Amino acid sequence: EDLGDSKEAEEARKKKRAKNNLTAAPGGKQVPVAEVMEKMVPNGSMLANTQLKVVDVPQSVTMYRYLEDKDWDSAYKIACLGVTMEDWRDFAMKAADAMQLDYAKKAFIRIRDYRFLELLNSIDQRRSTSGSPGKGKMMARAGKAGEDADLVYRAEIMAFQGQYQDAAKAFARAGSIESAINMFADLRQWEEAKVFAASSEKIDSRELVRRQAEWAEEVGDWSSAADMYVGAGDLKRAVEILGEKQPPKWADQMASIAADMAKETNRQTLMMCAKHLAEAGEDAKAKAVYVKLDAVHELMELYISRMKWTEAVALADDPANAGKFDKTIFLPYAEWLALQDRFDEALAAYRRAGRPDRSIKMMEQLTFNAVVEA
Repeated sequence: EDLGDSKEAEEARKKKRAKNNLTAAPGGKQVPVAEVMEKMVPNGSMLANTQLKVVDVPQSVTMYRYLEDKDWDSAYKIACLGVTMEDWRDFAMKAADAMQLDYAKKAFIRIRDYRFLELLNSIDQRRSTSGSPGKGKMMARAGKAGEDADLVYRAEIMAFQGQYQDAAKAFARAGSIESAINMFADLRQWEEAKVFAASSEKIDSRELVRRQAEWAEEVGDWSSAADMYVGAGDLKRAVEILGEKQPPKWADQMASIAADMAKETNRQTLMMCAKHLAEAGEDAKAKAVYVKLDAVHELMELYISRMKWTEAVALADDPANAGKFDKTIFLPYAEWLALQDRFDEALAAYRRAGRPDRSIKMMEQLTFNAVVEA
């Protein structure tokens, strides 16, 4: 009788053991077996006046003999007569390995291992819904599929016990390498997962790298996550992580990614790199990206925002950029020159900016100031 893990069940077991140690005396009264046996001892014998006790004798040896013969029913009945908890666990594991799930579940109930019981219930349900075999060649194929399925279930049982390498090999023999990879991925044993992925043409190794990158994100290893996303071919995500989290030496890492990136197919991602670098004050690295993209307008905006007027003018005067810039870009340059008291250069810049009115206004102001000072 299989009993649960409740107080009522434990009490029932105690009553059952007590009942087993009772026997019927004359008159129908229940008395202990030992008491009856004492009265049956003849006077004058060696056991006379000796107090007898009932002793439980483990039936482990007999149980293991039945297990060797694969006689699960007899082994279970003998175990119910009395074996140790270790013997029950051994019985449960042997039954599970032989896919004798009913006996295995009964044994796990005995030792109250409900986590293992949950696994066996899952396996039992999947086995029962796997379908029935056909005839002839169809039956042969179905039989082979059933054997492979049982091997997968055995591998799951091995993995549940922590026998991961054995489980992975069993998955591989059953043709379920993906299960081995998923197991190692869940364990974060990425190198082991990659070994099995490399042995199969059906597995996309980049997807495995992506899963590793996602895990690195979860634990906050941003630099490693970015490298892995690059390996998985997701350059945009790598740049997003570096730009948002900015781990140590992120700018160097981003610049390296940008340098290796093909500009023809990744222009948007490269622009994102340049933006992050520019916002962080990494002007030289941002410039390198803009130059790679021939993004002269964005580069000009960078020069103007940093007031690097020498570089800005040189960029505008470059013959290769003729006609690319509006002349109004010289207006902030002229204003900056005026603030530096470089009035002659400011006048020339105003003229290049197409703002002679500003040039005249500045001359009038300079004249007024001179008159006042005189």
